[in-house]
Amino acid sequence: MNLDEEHLHIKRALRWFNDLRKLPRDSGFLVVGLLTIIETLITHNPSDSSGSLNHQISTKIPLLNTRFRWSLDYSQYFDAANESNYWKKLYTYRCKIVHDGKIEIDGELQVLK
Repeated sequence: MNLDEEHLHIKRALRWFNDLRKLPRDSGFLVVGLLTIIETLITHNPSDSSGSLNHQISTKIPLLNTRFRWSLDYSQYFDAANESNYWKKLYTYRCKIVHDGKIEIDGELQVLK
């Protein structure tokens, strides 16, 4: 917890993660919170459409996954699709919760069930 000024976003993300434990597991805000924490840790403020948060997450997570000691095994949770696609759909789901208030997984998001 003794981080330099330039890494305070990590401390904030850890505090937010701890705060999320207070939410019910079926809360839409839990999904929003978890993806916000990931955004905080791996993205920058986009200056154009090529740097959109959706694009950053869907490309950076697969890149990071190649560097993890244990890679993320999506097959335990999702139907067959590529890794980048999972993150795009997760981010689409997050936007649906935030902007539409809907936490149902339907249509193109069925892969997330």
